[in-house]
Amino acid sequence: MRFLSTALLFIALMVGFSALVPDPTQAQRCPAGIPGAGNPGCIPPDVYHGNQNGNQQAPQAEAPLLVKWQAGHSALVWHGDATEVWAVWDADSVEDATSMAMKACTKVMGKDCVVAQASTGGTIVFGPGPDGYLRAAWGKKKKGAIKQFHQNCAQAGISCRVQETITSTHIQRPVMVPIMRTKAHLPETRGAAAYGAVASPKPDPIGTKWQGQVWLVTGQPTYAAATDKAVAACATATGLKCMVDAHGVNSNIYLYTTQDDMFFWSVGLSRKEAEADMARKCKQRFKGKKCVIAGFYDMQTPRNEMVAMQWNP
Repeated sequence: MRFLSTALLFIALMVGFSALVPDPTQAQRCPAGIPGAGNPGCIPPDVYHGNQNGNQQAPQAEAPLLVKWQAGHSALVWHGDATEVWAVWDADSVEDATSMAMKACTKVMGKDCVVAQASTGGTIVFGPGPDGYLRAAWGKKKKGAIKQFHQNCAQAGISCRVQETITSTHIQRPVMVPIMRTKAHLPETRGAAAYGAVASPKPDPIGTKWQGQVWLVTGQPTYAAATDKAVAACATATGLKCMVDAHGVNSNIYLYTTQDDMFFWSVGLSRKEAEADMARKCKQRFKGKKCVIAGFYDMQTPRNEMVAMQWNP
């Protein structure tokens, strides 16, 4: 009797356990677009890594709605009195990128921040020209953006340096995958900036003692400080109306003249670049005339002085 009872108990346990095991012949029921066979977790196909078996086949035809294009959006903001920039990329929209960059710039500079570039996908490239001021360009790919950047500068008759590039992605992702993270460069300072400017009487005071004299101001914290001081120094000394002839930031300037007491200037991020610019201008503009250097000045050193540009044979 004990043996019979034990046997009946064993049979009952086996029947109950078999009822808990799913029938492998019956397909798993998953939401529309997700294959159920061999997929107990109803996990959607991965468009990058193939199906559940790990092969690299294309996504199943039943899952097109699980995939969408996701574009990254960019914005580059700068300010006339800053050598830093504020950039946001891989944002959800151009508006989001622009708003974030503008707010960060305004927090540091107060006002007058400017959107230099805003785009969907592609690459933004920026960098300084010979006067130190930043230029920017955009391209669908990094190589094309850099090429466009240099073309723009060449058309303006200047040579520019690439400082940085920012690229926003534009790719296809599964809906289940979290959206890309927004990236940003949002400095809390305006960067080191030293401005310089040159001013002289206008119209040219030909036949007066002021002919060939200019007023140079460097080492100023803002564009306005440099230009205002140069114009004021010129006007105070001459009693004439004066205007700005040249200006820049974190750059260098050569002042030079020709036999007819006409003065000119060349700028460059380095002394070598300023010299090359001066040599090119003298060769192209003043054929048959000799260019004589009146002075070389970096914009970092504070100065406020008059520079005599008369020709001294």
